Amino acid sequence: MYPSDLRDVQWNKLEPLLKERRVGRHAGGRPRKYELRRVVDAMLYVVKSGCQWRRLPGNFPPWQSVYQQFRTWRDAGTSARRCRSGRARYASACCNVDLHIQSIDTRILVLGHSL
Repeated sequence: MYPSDLRDVQWNKLEPLLKERRVGRHAGGRPRKYELRRVVDAMLYVVKSGCQWRRLPGNFPPWQSVYQQFRTWRDAGTSARRCRSGRARYASACCNVDLHIQSIDTRILVLGHSL
């Protein structure tokens, strides 16, 4: 466990926001190979430590899987939608997370600062 990992209380508030029901063509899909929480913890590790994606420690899912999920959320505007919807403010208040903008690979991602 790393200092950047989410606590159980934080994860319980964040999980429903990330596991939105999918509709349309990709409504089903195969089960995840890696736990979503570990993927999110790996993203937070990159943000907090400043390490490169390829330098993620071995006890996280493979960097390619973590980066793919990050790109998927970034391209879909997941972070921005959460902030605009007000649901992020609720999650922020419940998780004691201050939202700020963090730069990763010259891309902008909204993440919690005081995790």
